[in-house]
Amino acid sequence: MKRIIVFSDTHGNRREMRDALCRIAGVELVLHLGDGVAEGESVAREFVIPFLGVAGNEDVGEDVPRERAIDIGNLRLLAVHGDRFDIGLYDNRQKWDDNLGKMAGFAALKGARVLLFGHSHAAMLVERGGVVLCNPGDQYPGSQAGASFCMLEASGDALRISLFRKEGGEWQESSSLNIST
Repeated sequence: MKRIIVFSDTHGNRREMRDALCRIAGVELVLHLGDGVAEGESVAREFVIPFLGVAGNEDVGEDVPRERAIDIGNLRLLAVHGDRFDIGLYDNRQKWDDNLGKMAGFAALKGARVLLFGHSHAAMLVERGGVVLCNPGDQYPGSQAGASFCMLEASGDALRISLFRKEGGEWQESSSLNIST
């Protein structure tokens, strides 16, 4: 089984990333979706875990791409920061739905079945037009929703995507989705 932990929008908060990595065994890759990519890489180095990242709108000067394709078996994932889609936490429902549709179309054009994105600080796991859209949420200091992250677990021809949120000091799985590769 391959385990990839996905963070986004950490904005200087290394503590929650470290806590998640201490409590989740067998992580083989840390993926950061921007706005704190440097601290994501730093924490991955502390745990001697390989790192991949994409730059967010606040990662000025970081030498990482804005977009990255990741192949797991026959399944292509696309990692981006969501600012390019103009998606925001306080957008109305119609704008969210419109943007999610555009994001799914963008991923499909790139041959991806999964789009991993940050920027909105809103953890979500939905499917639109045959594309799974996942935002791991944030670990932004002072966030009202509490810290969150995503876990990708690949085994054989299956991929499980799970969202975790910290509640009462413990990481709890809040939703998940299984995909056949």
